[in-house]
Amino acid sequence: DFPPQADTVKFVAEMVHSNAFNNPRTLFMVGTYTIGKEEVFLAPARLCDWKVYVHPQKKKVLDCIGLSEGDQRRLTTEPGASRIHVV
Repeated sequence: DFPPQADTVKFVAEMVHSNAFNNPRTLFMVGTYTIGKEEVFLAPARLCDWKVYVHPQKKKVLDCIGLSEGDQRRLTTEPGASRIHVV
């Protein structure tokens, strides 16, 4: 059996947060398809108060799904501006 999605998202966010300061050069990469994994990269970004790099085409998709204004502001198309990259 798989754990509930909320538990998995919380685990990922806590792992990113706990490892983020061990090596400040660590790049966290999250694989996605079109939509459906937003919480996996947004939860750690919120916890660490970071931006999330997304390709410009992916940003266009995410602009259409009704993310909160705060989450929208976390998205960037500048790869060097974030330690979380959506691939």
